[in-house]
Amino acid sequence: MEFGWINIFGAVIVLLMMIPNIIYAIKNKDAKNLCANRFMNTIEQIEFFVLGSLLTKAQG
Repeated sequence: MEFGWINIFGAVIVLLMMIPNIIYAIKNKDAKNLCANRFMNTIEQIEFFVLGSLLTKAQG
């Protein structure tokens, strides 16, 4: 299975997972992050970058 630089299946999965976040952001434009748990915020950022990295596939 070759996809090239963009993994279409991964892109669709990430977009589906982001739909609730997009809806929340549109409805609550002035919302602030009230979570004071630094560990949870770090895990969220790691998840974001790991899922984003699944969109690309190294050529080799």
